[in-house]
Amino acid sequence: HLMAWTGPTKPCRIVLPKLNVHHHHLNYHHQNPPFLPLRSQSFFEPPAKLQHRPTVANASPSPSSPPPSSSSSSLTSWTSRLASYKPNGRLVVIMFIAGALLGPFLDNYHGQFDTLRYSKGAFELQMQGMSILKSAYWVPFLFGVAGVLISQLYDLFDKVLDTEMTKRKPTPWKILYGISAFAAQYYLSGYLDKMGIDTPVIHLTLAVLALVGFRYFDGSIAGFVTSLATAVGGPAIEIALINLAQAYSYTNADIWGVDSWIPWVYFLGGPAVGNLGRGIANSVLKDDDDAM
Repeated sequence: HLMAWTGPTKPCRIVLPKLNVHHHHLNYHHQNPPFLPLRSQSFFEPPAKLQHRPTVANASPSPSSPPPSSSSSSLTSWTSRLASYKPNGRLVVIMFIAGALLGPFLDNYHGQFDTLRYSKGAFELQMQGMSILKSAYWVPFLFGVAGVLISQLYDLFDKVLDTEMTKRKPTPWKILYGISAFAAQYYLSGYLDKMGIDTPVIHLTLAVLALVGFRYFDGSIAGFVTSLATAVGGPAIEIALINLAQAYSYTNADIWGVDSWIPWVYFLGGPAVGNLGRGIANSVLKDDDDAM
């Protein structure tokens, strides 16, 4: 028994159990120690260092060229298609004739409504005192060139941008309706200008017709690029003819000698002429393939 003090006055007694250690327990642990050192090394010898093995992360990657990106491959494909493109001679001739025949009748709308007035090469056809065609002698040539340029741009961009075949092969009815919609917009532009409608209203009306018409009759990227180029290039040529050649003039011109709404008319002319060129190209190329 042991005595311990919990305080200065009160003692307490702590009773510890007796340790009954038998002799055979001591002999067992003496004969079978819990830890035995290995024979190959002493107990205090540190373990041998493990050899460093390179892992996959540490291994140096084998040199290899990176795969080409999709943008570079697309650019290469576009470049090769552009380099291999060849215009079809028969398509050029047919589209020039089509543009030369159709152009004066479209231009007649602006002539009849006095939207523009020709000062060089003007002519007017009358029947029983009624004007039926009012234009200029050199207008068919310009519309013929426009027909060739628009159709060739459509054909080029269709092949370079790989336009889907459903859009590259418009039905005859879609071609006819597209030309009719373009002619109606052409007529409406002259009529609104003749009636003295405010320019913003004319802009809004023609813009809606141009965008909706393009979406319905075409909607391809190739057509959009061509229509945008036509809407920029057409007025630029007119500005040169008016200010440099002084061939004609717009009655209510509001910018650089032309009406500011005229690009919308050119824009809708893209799918009208472009689909006509597509339809003729399909027939021409088919005949050429059959002949070969």
